[in-house]
Amino acid sequence: MNKYLLTGLLSLGVAGSALAQTAVTGDLILGFKDNGSDGGTNPSENVTFDIGQYTAYQASGAFATGGTVDTGINVGTLLSSTYGSGWATDTGLLYGVAGANNNNPGAGNRTLFISANATGSAINGVADSTAWNTASSQSSTASKMISLITGQGSNGFNQGGLVVTGGATSWTTVMGPTAGKAFSVYADNNPGSAGNFEQTVLGNASDLYQLNQVATSPGSFLGTFSIGSNGDLDFTAIAIPEPSTYAAILGAIVLGVAAIRRRKQSFAL
Repeated sequence: MNKYLLTGLLSLGVAGSALAQTAVTGDLILGFKDNGSDGGTNPSENVTFDIGQYTAYQASGAFATGGTVDTGINVGTLLSSTYGSGWATDTGLLYGVAGANNNNPGAGNRTLFISANATGSAINGVADSTAWNTASSQSSTASKMISLITGQGSNGFNQGGLVVTGGATSWTTVMGPTAGKAFSVYADNNPGSAGNFEQTVLGNASDLYQLNQVATSPGSFLGTFSIGSNGDLDFTAIAIPEPSTYAAILGAIVLGVAAIRRRKQSFAL
């Protein structure tokens, strides 16, 4: 863990329940629910955490520094008190990440942030999941996601986490899949993806995608979340090419430019 990075994040209020903040539009929400498949504790209750503004997880953000970064967010205590001490091995306990920005700059359309189940356990900065596609319903879906964020904000939702049982802005209600709810509406526009959103917790990664409504499908991969057995949330940003790769790309560009110049000169003669 990068202590200097974490110290800077704490000072900015990005991580840590000691600097709790009211959830606002643009924050990403880490949500948990227990489907009761293995007799887990309190399957009717949801746990939600505000994990900060989406900008922290983009290419230039605080967590996208290359490699795996400890976000400084720990969900272990609240998960234990809600779902029991065996939460880490509870195969019915699922998690996902979602968020929405008010507008896609310059376009007036909503931008979504949605996680997708990674099919492997390797955390290497490379997408290992089925990417979400943009959809015509994206604006209404984003509105429902924003209602999750701001609705719980009015009830004291902050980075310390919140346990919610039912209600119009609970994780299960807003994220679905239940007819007429935000996630199910979106999943209808991404056939076969209804089971692509929430992942079992321990040992399973979840990829984060950014979906700009005006952009070409599929969405852009930002990085991968994983949760340790102690509840630490880690984020691995999208892999950045090695310097040698950049050199190879630059070399190919130079050769291409040279070839074009030679062709133009030959035509001139």
